[in-house]
Amino acid sequence: MLKPIQYSKESSATKANFDALPRGRKEGTYWDNRDKEIAEIKSEIKDCYLLQQDYACVYCQQRIQVEHHAAWDTEHIIPKSSHPQFMFVPQNLCVACKDCNNEKRVKDVLVNPSRVTFPTSSKDYLIFHPHFDEFSTHIRLLPHSLFFMPKSDKGIKTIEVCGLLRFLLSYADYGVADTQFKKEIALRHNLLQESSDPGEQMILIAELEELMDRLKKQSRAVGLKRILDRNALQPEHVQAS
Repeated sequence: MLKPIQYSKESSATKANFDALPRGRKEGTYWDNRDKEIAEIKSEIKDCYLLQQDYACVYCQQRIQVEHHAAWDTEHIIPKSSHPQFMFVPQNLCVACKDCNNEKRVKDVLVNPSRVTFPTSSKDYLIFHPHFDEFSTHIRLLPHSLFFMPKSDKGIKTIEVCGLLRFLLSYADYGVADTQFKKEIALRHNLLQESSDPGEQMILIAELEELMDRLKKQSRAVGLKRILDRNALQPEHVQAS
């Protein structure tokens, strides 16, 4: 679980200034303010959580280590547009990849969306919360498959809210899978998310693993054929680099 950021003296003052604003002046667009103080606290937040998370997205767990921090988004777990009063609350912050952040956007994550005080318990959230939950308690990422297996209601909701099914569909798009194949994968994934029966879940997982194995074999076969076809088109006196 993440440790809340410890703001510097300057950033603590920036947060205090925002917290002191009348409720009517606290809006999500405050985050886009170009003042130097806002830019500095935003940079401090992103730097802190990138290091803590080891450059891995809290939702999809994909690691992207790049010099340019623009590849990442500062994530407000409770959206700042609906609850701007939580904009600088340390436990409401982390970093996420742009794809997960874009999928999640302003979707509800609270059991009680009308909360006016910041919820500090795992049970208050519909999705996995990186400050209050262990990822592995709610979601299992099957190695080498990009398949996210939900282990709880929170896991199911996180996969839905953050669009984690996109990894399977993207993999299935690797030039080999027809529409029906992708439908089969999506169908079993959705059934697994909805199922509460352990026996049914095991069957669906086995079917998904079989589909992924077939997909990998098909990918290798198509890849080899493309290499052979490309080489066959080259003049005999020209060697492939």
